[in-house]
Amino acid sequence: MKRSVLAGMIVCALATGVAAGQVFVTTAEWDANLKVYFTEHRYEADLVVYVTPNAWEARGKDAIWHYVQQRYQAGVRVFVTQKSWQAHLKVFVTPYRYEAGWRRSHSWTGRLSR
Repeated sequence: MKRSVLAGMIVCALATGVAAGQVFVTTAEWDANLKVYFTEHRYEADLVVYVTPNAWEARGKDAIWHYVQQRYQAGVRVFVTQKSWQAHLKVFVTPYRYEAGWRRSHSWTGRLSR
């Protein structure tokens, strides 16, 4: 009994870790967990994001994203808006990993990496 409970907890922990930081861009606004607007300037953003080709780098991190091809692989589904006032979160994409992070306090802090 204890082994099966422990095994279940390990499977849940691993499944959660796999989805963390994985982002799927949806074309349907109703399907999204989060509406995002990509800014042209860092000072306009709530979150500075580094996009990585490796899924393992994005695990457990809000500011490092790995795009996935399938909806079921994602930890968060985003819809990209055309206007900043339509978005829940304003994002600036950086080419440098060390620059990634939250620029200001936000209600989504810590929720993207689940």
